[in-house]
Amino acid sequence: IDSNVPSPPLSTLFGEIFKPAVVEQPELNEHGDKVISLNFYAGPIVTVRLSKTKTKIRFQSVSFESLWLVTNQYVRRLHSYHAKARKGDRKEGSADDPGDLALKFTDMLPLKQYFELIDNHFNVRLQIMTIQHALET
Repeated sequence: IDSNVPSPPLSTLFGEIFKPAVVEQPELNEHGDKVISLNFYAGPIVTVRLSKTKTKIRFQSVSFESLWLVTNQYVRRLHSYHAKARKGDRKEGSADDPGDLALKFTDMLPLKQYFELIDNHFNVRLQIMTIQHALET
């Protein structure tokens, strides 16, 4: 995802996740500005990486469906961060003013994976209906 304004440090956006981990592992403090990995309870790990310029954000995971939650949270937190910054004492037009935040996805959309997930979900629902029907008779 590309942004028209630099992203704040990930340790700022995901502070409630990041700060408890730093207490246990202080060495995380030096990497928290540009990289954070989140482990879902069900197993997949999602890594968020900022580019050197902090205008490109990369989300990585072995599980396509696990990317949505972290990406959605990142975007929501980024919008909230910039909304608070606009209400703060930053002067409009200054270098610190986020202006109108714009995010765009520049790669090809992974439609094949997306449609495979939909097909898999549909097949599982059909199997459930078949099993429920067999149990009723």
